[in-house]
Amino acid sequence: MYRYHKISVIIIFLLSFISIFFISLIFFDMGEIKNFINTFSTSLITFMSITFGFYLASLSILFSSKYLGTLYVVDPLIPTQCKIHTLKYYITDAICIALATIIICFVSLIAPIINNVYFYLAIFALLITLFIINFIFIYFIFKVFINALITQSLEKFKENKDENSSR
Repeated sequence: MYRYHKISVIIIFLLSFISIFFISLIFFDMGEIKNFINTFSTSLITFMSITFGFYLASLSILFSSKYLGTLYVVDPLIPTQCKIHTLKYYITDAICIALATIIICFVSLIAPIINNVYFYLAIFALLITLFIINFIFIYFIFKVFINALITQSLEKFKENKDENSSR
């Protein structure tokens, strides 16, 4: 991942976690937090399943696209690797964050065993924060799709232009 993206993700993670924790501490009814976390965790597991499908579909689409061939050049922001390796790290990190989210969801489902309000609030803040971070990674991968779309449409435009000029 690019350094500025790593820093952005870490800052967003910390700010989100801290702010959500304190906002929920102030405004949430502690008696209802258990039910809310349970419902939210279940919904988040469904969302993460769809997100995994998105990641797998993106790998499949990228594997069969001409755009992949353009990524075998040195990454100007990370001169020690090719752009394809940078993309691999983005997808790997996205999948790791998604797996961490699912694990935290299952931990939150067994959280009633630990009867501690602060633990519930920390789990809730972590769930919301990971939800936000997952959207950031979806955005990163969506940007790759946009670049792939532009690259492939440019190649088709050049092919059409060459065909028209040869006539």
